[in-house]
Amino acid sequence: MTLAAVTETLRECLSRTPDDGVERINECYRQSANGNDFIWEFWEGVIAVAASLGAESSEMDALVQLIEKLVATHVDDIEEQAIWESKRGLSLSLRENLDSGIWDTLPFGVLAMRETLETDAGMHSHELDKRLKVLQAWVVHAGEHLHRNSGGEENRLMLPGHLWDGPGGMSKDRWDFWKKQLGKLDASENVARSIISSMDGVEKK
Repeated sequence: MTLAAVTETLRECLSRTPDDGVERINECYRQSANGNDFIWEFWEGVIAVAASLGAESSEMDALVQLIEKLVATHVDDIEEQAIWESKRGLSLSLRENLDSGIWDTLPFGVLAMRETLETDAGMHSHELDKRLKVLQAWVVHAGEHLHRNSGGEENRLMLPGHLWDGPGGMSKDRWDFWKKQLGKLDASENVARSIISSMDGVEKK
């Protein structure tokens, strides 16, 4: 299945319920000649579609709900790895896109940080742990990209959360604020410490 076909399918799924969308994606996976190739194209398609949507659009909400539903679904294992639950291929796809510059994924990293560290919305520890694992993946695979870039104040994906009193976009001050917020998360102390350690490592490069 080509990237164009995957992208078209994803856009079609955004008009369906998350359950129907997941069923459609899994149907495409089962019909694919090579599961690994489909997974690679799928995550490339997700990045492409996300990059084309407004941060606060209904389509972005639908895409997030679709992916959340998908990664909670078991359909197959490859090399003893559950393809959706493990988000197989996602980190590699993000890294490849960052290296090649095909898609500017920086705003999505800022968005992930904002939604977890710049709001005071109460979260159950399980939900917080899931969000922190997403942040950890961003720092591990794209931390240098986040740390060395600045600007983007007008990008809707990079608007400030209400706990961050600085401007939108990316800056060293905002990076430091995220580290400070991570240090306050007693409920998920181990994961937060791991992210802070990774951020410290990025700063030394």
